[in-house]
Amino acid sequence: MEILKISTKNKKHLPKRIVITHSDADGLTAATIIQGAIEKLENKEFYWLILSSSNPTGNETEKMLDFANNLVPFQFGDKIFICDRANPSVEYLNMNQSFLEKTDIIFIDHHITNNPDLWVKKTKLKNISTSWSDEESGATLALKWFKEQFNFDEKFESLYLSFYKFSEIVKLWDIFTWTKLDKNDDSEKYFGALGINAMEKILGKKFFYKKINENMSDLSKLNDLLEMSYEIYMNDYKDYCKISRKKALNYKFGKYFIKIFYDFDQKYQSLFSYDIFEENEADIVAFVTSQGTISLRSKKEIDVSTLSKKLGMVSKFSGGGHKNASGYRSISQDIIKDFVLGKFLENMNTVAKNEKISFETFYY
Repeated sequence: MEILKISTKNKKHLPKRIVITHSDADGLTAATIIQGAIEKLENKEFYWLILSSSNPTGNETEKMLDFANNLVPFQFGDKIFICDRANPSVEYLNMNQSFLEKTDIIFIDHHITNNPDLWVKKTKLKNISTSWSDEESGATLALKWFKEQFNFDEKFESLYLSFYKFSEIVKLWDIFTWTKLDKNDDSEKYFGALGINAMEKILGKKFFYKKINENMSDLSKLNDLLEMSYEIYMNDYKDYCKISRKKALNYKFGKYFIKIFYDFDQKYQSLFSYDIFEENEADIVAFVTSQGTISLRSKKEIDVSTLSKKLGMVSKFSGGGHKNASGYRSISQDIIKDFVLGKFLENMNTVAKNEKISFETFYY
């Protein structure tokens, strides 16, 4: 979890604007749009808290809400935007009704498994509004919400147009429509989408967010960053993936061929999967991490969001996402931590025993 923006302590008395988002290009752009639109439309001071996390699960969303409420307890007049992330569970929302019902909650998302029709009506809360479509991105849905609710496009036409142009490029990457483009006929869009991915991966989450906030009104500066990031990214990508391709584990799941990679660098996963599918080497690619999360990619006709949801149910963690890109958590991070820490202590005890010295807990 990262804090992208936080107001000073002396502003805690102000109404709060809290954004809980995914820390990919789409989620970070959605947060930028929300911040920029609110600052223009409401034109008054707020207490800002913008949180992002690369873990998109509902469990993580709940932890982020708890963190925000413990830091600055929610009050009437506060607004919470949950963007490009799995929704909190119905159980969590109902159990925490007392502090959540004081706020307005705006849920903005585009993942099939997070369709509000599946969960909103099951909650006791009456303060949740939604902007959802699996044909849009989190960024384009955020902009659409401000357009529909506040006529943002008419009131601030120039800024709206900048947001619109940038979010459309983000959308091309995030919902994989860039794969349908011809790199020659649609070169500007095609390389713009790849540049978005490269810029987020090369600059990192916080610096990406900082730069799009600073330069959203001047897209020429962002285009320069996109081009530079793309060049750096592609040079590294070719070398990394050439070596990593040899490390695949190959399985057959029913009629589908799956390639499994362990601890594959996250910043290359989407483009690498696309290359695998283009060369018809697999139907599904699975990226297993040492943190216990698994990302799945698939060919266009194969729905891995359903598979991720089933895997999440088996592991007792949430899972889901897009039709062709989704994921789940296979094991608790606490279990991983306890296992690795336990192994270290076990090894230390063995060495201490062999050397006939003590190894015991010590308190200051």
